[in-house]
Amino acid sequence: MRVKQKLMYMTLGGVLVLAGYILASFANDSVAQSGVQDVTFGKITCSSLDVVDKDGKVGVRLYKNWDGGGVIAYGNDGGRAELSNNENGGVVGAFGKDGKGGIELRNNEYGGVVTAVGKDGKGEAQLGNDEHGGVVGAFGKDGKGQAQLSNTELGGVVTAVGKDGKGEAQLSNNEYGGGVAAFGKDGKAGSLLGNNENGGIVGAFGKDGKGMVALGNDENGGRVSAIGKDDGGFTLSINRYGGEMVLLNKSLKNVLQASVGDTGGGGIQTKDKHGNRTGNLP
Repeated sequence: MRVKQKLMYMTLGGVLVLAGYILASFANDSVAQSGVQDVTFGKITCSSLDVVDKDGKVGVRLYKNWDGGGVIAYGNDGGRAELSNNENGGVVGAFGKDGKGGIELRNNEYGGVVTAVGKDGKGEAQLGNDEHGGVVGAFGKDGKGQAQLSNTELGGVVTAVGKDGKGEAQLSNNEYGGGVAAFGKDGKAGSLLGNNENGGIVGAFGKDGKGMVALGNDENGGRVSAIGKDDGGFTLSINRYGGEMVLLNKSLKNVLQASVGDTGGGGIQTKDKHGNRTGNLP
């Protein structure tokens, strides 16, 4: 064999040995990195990323959603904390071990809302913004009893509802000033104190919603009215000449009226049960 051919074969053999060494080196690196090792990456592109423990349980999750992104941290015994985006900005939340009780801070279309839910997932307290300003609310474990403080287009309102969701008390502003109202569990009985266009009014309503007494101002001064629970009643008021009294039958027809007339004298008018005049004095 010529010397030139021997050198060629020796060179080819050396190249094959070197190639085998390099491949073995790459294989060893791959095996090493597949275990628990420190690895440096320049850039990772993915839609979500989970950080797991040695048993494969997720501890932290980084993800992309329609509104932006989010990070969730899971506790070893079930609790979790979350930071994410929503359609109005962002959300921060922390939730109890049972997944029910928790607190959340988020943006809404008017500003922000903070909500705290009891550990059994029922009682709730909330502080937030709405179209009129702010709202503070507290809700009982039965989901019915509640108290709320909020703004309205006329000022503010404070409302308290009974634990069975029926009794209610309210303090609020109206277009003339303010009002206080209380309603019984049947939703009909109640009392009212408020301002109207002529001054003020005080009223009380029977538990069946029928009996009523009211004291208030009208365009001529003051008025007192009372209606029985089966109808029938009276009104005592001021007219432009002095005073006036009206008696009503159970059909709420005016059957007797005594008043001061335009001459300064008094007059009495009687009517039948249908409200038709039957007599005058004088």
